[in-house]
Amino acid sequence: MTSQRRFLMIAMTVAFFMVGCSSGTGFPTGSYEIEHNGRQWLMRFNDDGTWVGIYDGAVEEPEAAGRYTVDDDELTFDTDDGCIVAGEEATYTWISEGDDLTFRVVGSDPCSDRSILLAGKTYTRVEE
Repeated sequence: MTSQRRFLMIAMTVAFFMVGCSSGTGFPTGSYEIEHNGRQWLMRFNDDGTWVGIYDGAVEEPEAAGRYTVDDDELTFDTDDGCIVAGEEATYTWISEGDDLTFRVVGSDPCSDRSILLAGKTYTRVEE
């Protein structure tokens, strides 16, 4: 085997293992919270691409829920049953720094309630 072929085989093997060991989307799933109008608003992002929004710990009665997808630093709310225009998607960039998760809207969000709770807001990770 020539040295070029050997190098190519090694490079392909390393690339295969790097892709296999990558963390997927990199989005930090889990529960994050902010205070909004004197109430605690919690958003839980699950590994399966679902999310739920809860006020004041009312886990049995979530205010909103839906599905999301992540592409690099963009999170798109594909569905949101808490919005009047539930079928309207909205995309936000996200930045994770330690326990903080900050969202910025890309373009505009047709759901004003979602925009009020996300656009420019920094959430803090919480343990449930």
